[in-house]
Amino acid sequence: MMKKLALLYVIVSLLSPCNVFPQLLDSFSDGDFTSSLAWTGDTGDWEIATNSTCSSNVSDSYTLHINAIVSETSSKYLSVQRTSSWGTEQSWGFWIGRRSGSAPSGSNQSCVWLYANESDLNSSTVDGYRIVLGQSGADYIVLQKVTNGSGTDLLQSNDAIPTGIDDYGILIRITRNSSSNWNIYTSAIPQNNGEGAVATDIPSSVNTNVSQGSITDNTYTNFSNGFLGVVANYTSSGTSGAEFDQFYFATSATAPLPVGLSDFNGDYSNGKIQLNWRTETEVNNFGFEVERVIEENANANSQQWTKIEFVKGKGNSNSPNVYSFEDKISRSGVYKYRLKQLDFDGNYIYSEEIEVYIPFPGEVILNQNYPNPFNPTTKISFALPRTEFVSLKVYDVLGREVETLLSDKITPGKYDIKFDGSGINSGFYFYKIEGEDFSIVKKMVLVK
Repeated sequence: MMKKLALLYVIVSLLSPCNVFPQLLDSFSDGDFTSSLAWTGDTGDWEIATNSTCSSNVSDSYTLHINAIVSETSSKYLSVQRTSSWGTEQSWGFWIGRRSGSAPSGSNQSCVWLYANESDLNSSTVDGYRIVLGQSGADYIVLQKVTNGSGTDLLQSNDAIPTGIDDYGILIRITRNSSSNWNIYTSAIPQNNGEGAVATDIPSSVNTNVSQGSITDNTYTNFSNGFLGVVANYTSSGTSGAEFDQFYFATSATAPLPVGLSDFNGDYSNGKIQLNWRTETEVNNFGFEVERVIEENANANSQQWTKIEFVKGKGNSNSPNVYSFEDKISRSGVYKYRLKQLDFDGNYIYSEEIEVYIPFPGEVILNQNYPNPFNPTTKISFALPRTEFVSLKVYDVLGREVETLLSDKITPGKYDIKFDGSGINSGFYFYKIEGEDFSIVKKMVLVK
């Protein structure tokens, strides 16, 4: 249950070596699909799952999936418009996962719309192009042309996910050039249940490079102000078994290799925090702005990021490069860092965050759980300045113990512990941390 993220006084959240900086459209990391990027359609029938249940079951991956429960076969969609010109060529990328126990079939399919001329993707008049995944038997990736709501297969992938495989993840990338030549690329095709790409992998020309064929079709060429989207065709069980994540879109069929970032970490020693990061590839990389937040009290949850340094990039490079920055520290607190990677043309994207904890003398910190309210999981964080026996328990409003999350002798550091409320009812709960000479209680709300 407990995941220790600290060594001595340092906590580091590492980026996977596969994580990169492409033109990311939506990763649903904010737990929402109707505000920061406003997807519309059958919004009441979709939800964001905090933890992926496909492939390697990645935590904190925030995947989009259907959540409609009906007594008949149905189809639900979400779409989002990209206004202005789409240019003469484009590229798309996304991750699709299929949950175990939900075999693909003709009535249990996942569709990703690359372009639609209207927002209603289930309309009898919609035109465009889409990718279809989900067949009985071997599961091919199919590019379809859609005219008046009816799809025609244009291109079937060279490789297929074998018959009987119903728990996997896969990255798919599609390009279309100015001559209307379409290409499909994928990550390695999973051969067994539990294999394949995970929901936190972002598709790029590096990790989604298996060519699955090409075709020329110019039925539709003007995509400007068009719509992208997803459709889940599902059976009476109420689920297509599919999860979606990591959508990216670029108005170029030859979008450059993104900046591949790996091994972003921090270490505290002798009044200094040393940040280190490494890039595997770089294209058009102007550099990195180092941004920081300092939380100076036990209950702080500040998001006021401040730029503290700029580190020049290598521009274009096909070989690894190592970067570092040293931050002098004068007081205790939780130091959060992130990188803002900037291209020469002004585009930018943020890395994930890392934290380095410098303990307050003699202070035990119990943070408010996040998210709160939550459904069904939340993270409880605390910091301990000394080695001692600690318990962390959850109670209901009547004072009855619900679960013991921790009961052990632990060393100094900051800890993140996940609480899963899927087996209990909605309502108010309390979590309590106790040690030899301290006891702290906070309230949280479970909403289902």
